[in-house]
Amino acid sequence: MDGGRHASGGETPPREWARRILTGVAAGYTHLEEGGGGRAVPQGKWLGIYCMAVEPHARRRGLGRSIMRALLGWGRERGAAHAYLVVTEANAGARALYEREGFTVAGRYHYRVGP
Repeated sequence: MDGGRHASGGETPPREWARRILTGVAAGYTHLEEGGGGRAVPQGKWLGIYCMAVEPHARRRGLGRSIMRALLGWGRERGAAHAYLVVTEANAGARALYEREGFTVAGRYHYRVGP
């Protein structure tokens, strides 16, 4: 989870960040023993899908599709009729999966990095 990105020397320890992320909002999680998982957050009629990942050794076996469909089904059970997600432009494999599952590009953004 993103909590691991926070240095231990900061005000908030990484485990506390992880706890906050996991308990801050109602969310559904998937975890596959083979090496993958994801998170979904219902927001009214929308479902936000976050943190989709499949470990490199487990890719190209349909695990990403299984994760995606489990999250979408979980969201439908909670009233979500639409879904969105964010993926980096460079992640061609994930973009191809999302397109096969019916997602289209709705917008773009980028991060600015100082010198």
